Amino acid sequence: MADKPADTRLGALMVLFEIITKKQLESAVLISTGTSLPLGKAFVLSDCASRAVIQDLVEIQSMLRDKQICMDTAKKAVKQSLNEKIPLSESLKNSGVDPEKMKRTRVGELLVNTGNLKEKTLEKALKVNSRAGLPLGQTLHLMGDVSSSTIDSTLELQKKLRCGNPPAGEVIDKLRKLKSPARTTTGRDKLRIGKIIVNSGLMVSSEMEAVARSASRSSTLLGEQLIKLGLIEAKDLDAALRLQSLIKEKKIDYEKACSLLKESCKKSIPIEKLLEKEKIIPSEKERNFSFFQFLKFAGYLDKDIEGKLNKHFFPSELHTDAQELNAALIQICPQDKDLLETALSQFELIQEGKKSIRQAIVDFALMNE
Repeated sequence: MADKPADTRLGALMVLFEIITKKQLESAVLISTGTSLPLGKAFVLSDCASRAVIQDLVEIQSMLRDKQICMDTAKKAVKQSLNEKIPLSESLKNSGVDPEKMKRTRVGELLVNTGNLKEKTLEKALKVNSRAGLPLGQTLHLMGDVSSSTIDSTLELQKKLRCGNPPAGEVIDKLRKLKSPARTTTGRDKLRIGKIIVNSGLMVSSEMEAVARSASRSSTLLGEQLIKLGLIEAKDLDAALRLQSLIKEKKIDYEKACSLLKESCKKSIPIEKLLEKEKIIPSEKERNFSFFQFLKFAGYLDKDIEGKLNKHFFPSELHTDAQELNAALIQICPQDKDLLETALSQFELIQEGKKSIRQAIVDFALMNE
């Protein structure tokens, strides 16, 4: 009977390496589920681990999944790094492992090596991600550098590459052939409502062209003509227009928009629900976050700053009033005034439903570059 594969999920590794308890893991999972943020962020928010520790564990997780080290070596290296307060790379070398000489299957490296991403763009994304603390693929997509479909395909092929099925050469070849939808659809075309509807599979191109000519002759808007002829329902047109607006704002890529419109119409799911599910717009829970929570999510509010707040102000009041917290932080850290004003504006966009918390975190990290 084959041995059961080791559990390399982040939470399981944190418990196995005795960084957190099972109870702390359960609490972090609840936070992650409620906020739609990665589990690593939840550990930081609940003060279970620092961002640096989470980054080290993600590195170890990647090495384990690439079968570059065994679990015993990983545990030994992590414990030495934490106990002796030395870099993980040093403790790995002490265990006979040199990360720099390993052939890896990281998403960023796969994208660069297959021509889907420039090296300089990856370097910038890694710097932003050190603050944002999101999976790199999400950061690249939220920065607008890689389409969601390319990220999804890369992650899927990454799994196969790690399993050795199909062979590495075949996987790399498939990654090289990935094409962004923007390369096959011109900038103006992909913003036209008719193109969005056709490429969502709701109508054929020839039919849409005929309706467009008819609308032009009668000086009628295309959407009105489609509804008048009974070719589309008002709710589906509204969904298409909503997605068109998000494409213009660069909050969603063209292919993802067409995919969501198709799903919305086919399954009768409100487009807002799908947008929330894909974390393109904030959920109701995200809109109810406090400014204090956002600053922790964004990696600004650390224990040192929290300690100063607790020393000079009443924390309970600052947890509920964004303006008061911002003023207090500017008083404590006057050199960060512009940065804090930026954070507040990002937070307000979340509350207004104009930006997801993930997008706000990445944008805040970009502005902090």
